[in-house]
Amino acid sequence: ALEGPYKANNFYWENFLGVRLLLLTSTMFINNLIYKYIVLISLTSLVLVSHIIVQPFKSVKSNRAETLSLTLINVCAYINTVKACYKYNDVKVDSPSFTIFSAFEFVNSSLLVLLISFIAANELYEKLFSNFKKRNQVKCKV
Repeated sequence: ALEGPYKANNFYWENFLGVRLLLLTSTMFINNLIYKYIVLISLTSLVLVSHIIVQPFKSVKSNRAETLSLTLINVCAYINTVKACYKYNDVKVDSPSFTIFSAFEFVNSSLLVLLISFIAANELYEKLFSNFKKRNQVKCKV
């Protein structure tokens, strides 16, 4: 397990992420669309709440970034659950009266783009400023 970014007493968190992956992939075997999304919402909400309680990373910035990404994943899961409920009940969502679904699609896509952009910006920030900090360190000779 990776131990670098975690607090000393939270080295197990990487294993928890593996269990989370197994639980989420197990939903592929649920055929009922509504049950599948209810299980997914429950699991993603459980992961978000456990992350907020544990705060496993050493840096506050990493904990906030993970909380933001898990929150965006939960919002997308809730939006998809609403859409799945209509689809499961054979309600046609293509009619003009269902413009809310085009708004759901826009918000869902925007949140996914925001999440990917956030991850890319964070990586770029880390690369740029870690090199900047290394160059500006004062070397003391004794």
